[in-house]
Amino acid sequence: MYENEKIQKWIEEHENDYCEYCKYNDECGGGVRGGPNGLMYPLCVDKDIEDLLDIDLLLEDIES
Repeated sequence: MYENEKIQKWIEEHENDYCEYCKYNDECGGGVRGGPNGLMYPLCVDKDIEDLLDIDLLLEDIES
């Protein structure tokens, strides 16, 4: 199985675990929250999830 397939399978099976592997986890508020001008959405709303994940860390954990 190619790394890309491993990643895709993990994404499909762990949709609630994305934040742990997100490159922007430290900057994110952990989901939608209220702000002074309305709702503030996390970065993952507008991006492809594979572009946001720390692939090296994810692959390391998949292999272990």
